[in-house]
Amino acid sequence: TTKMPAKDIVLYAGWNSNDSATTVIFDTQGGSFVAPISVNIGDKIKKPTDPTKSGYVFLGWYKEANHETKFDFTTEEINGNTTVFALWKPLILTSPTSIVASSITDSTAEISWGAVNGAKAYYIYANGNFVAATGSNHYLLEGLESSTEYTIICLPQKSGWKNRRLQASFSHRIFPF
Repeated sequence: TTKMPAKDIVLYAGWNSNDSATTVIFDTQGGSFVAPISVNIGDKIKKPTDPTKSGYVFLGWYKEANHETKFDFTTEEINGNTTVFALWKPLILTSPTSIVASSITDSTAEISWGAVNGAKAYYIYANGNFVAATGSNHYLLEGLESSTEYTIICLPQKSGWKNRRLQASFSHRIFPF
């Protein structure tokens, strides 16, 4: 037990400012929820359990929404409210959709298809022969022969990923006027 002193005493109040607390938000970019955490300014944080997202592999946390700089949990000090962003890679490329041939002339046809998320290029085949690689979701086929039917195959490409195939055929026929 403590006894009160016989003389008057002066007590001084002391407190810590709430300004030293800050919040880290985990933006999972469509993945499972990761709870925000409250930390003191200058502290480092522990890496949370990886989020999940159906059809995707989690690649890590980044400082920016455009994923330029990876967030390093071992060295990064939190200096204010912070949001880190998840980066995902699709497990496999899906098939392109809606392949269409348009603007058909006596020797050309513009083909287009629905873009595939994550595809960096598309390989185009006509009747089983490689024609070209393109970075867009359309291509002008040239050198077609009239009255010939063409089967077009479009393969989205991303190194290390399983490819899917979209096959469509169209008849290229020229009718005299």
